[in-house]
Amino acid sequence: MKNSEWGAVAYLTHSQYGRNGTEIAINDSDLFYTGGAEGSSSITTNKAQSTTGNESGIYDIRGGAWERVAGYITNGNGNLKNYGTTTVSFPLVATFKEEKEGYKTLSTKYSTVYPVGTSDGQSQNREAYSNASTSESNYGYGDAILETSDGGEGSTGWYEDKSRMADLGQTFFTRGRWDDARQSESGIFCFSNSAGQPNEVGGFRMVLVCE
Repeated sequence: MKNSEWGAVAYLTHSQYGRNGTEIAINDSDLFYTGGAEGSSSITTNKAQSTTGNESGIYDIRGGAWERVAGYITNGNGNLKNYGTTTVSFPLVATFKEEKEGYKTLSTKYSTVYPVGTSDGQSQNREAYSNASTSESNYGYGDAILETSDGGEGSTGWYEDKSRMADLGQTFFTRGRWDDARQSESGIFCFSNSAGQPNEVGGFRMVLVCE
């Protein structure tokens, strides 16, 4: 799932076609069960975890595993190549360049890319993204980053969700979950960063578009 596709799901969930402003319930399973957590009937009994409030919605948008999304900043860090390339014909970092300004031509239908600030910090990178979105009519917005948070770090998102912009070696975006000690920061508008390496608390979603 691209970062912009996560944003589309988040907005539909928040709208009158989803939960109409009601925050969805958290999947607080430490075992990262999907579909309403553990149990054969959980998809029905825990339907408050669904984006639509019924069994036909999307589960685990809030809580569960960290959701890896195809979104990254182009700061030239080695993790972009280490964890963002592949041998198949559509690598995540499809046209990766070392130049920091390369983000202007790097977005593809497989990934959402972001600019890097002067000092490559969380707040600075968010500011660079905001400036690019303001100055370029075809860039930015729709991914539930700028529109739903007041800053690139801290709990500044809607519902006080976690806001942690990609930066430095944490070049990739993750969405949806925060640790169990801070469940209030977990939500559909939560975003954080990752170096991209494999770990036991990170998952991802496939997106199928039918024509």
